[in-house]
Amino acid sequence: MKAAAALDPRTAGHPRRGQDVAFLLACIDEPIAVADELSTVDLQLLRQLASGPLIEKSRAWLVLDEDDRRRGQAALDLMINT
Repeated sequence: MKAAAALDPRTAGHPRRGQDVAFLLACIDEPIAVADELSTVDLQLLRQLASGPLIEKSRAWLVLDEDDRRRGQAALDLMINT
C-alpha cells in the first residue's frame, strides 16, 4: 500500500509518496466500502497519514485540482472515521 511507503523512514521524505496517496484517495468513489475491505493495519496507516504527511493543508494535496483535493480529503476522512 502506498500509505506504508509514505510513512517508511527510508522513503517518507520523498514528496511523491504523499502525492501518490492523495491522488489515489481522490479516485475512490465509495470510501466506506473501501474502508470495509481494508485491514486494521491499513486503516492505522491511513490514520497516521491523516495526522502527519496528509494533514489537510499538506503540499501533497496541491498536485490535485480543487475538486479532486476535496474528494480525496473527504474519502480519507470517511475511511478513517467510519
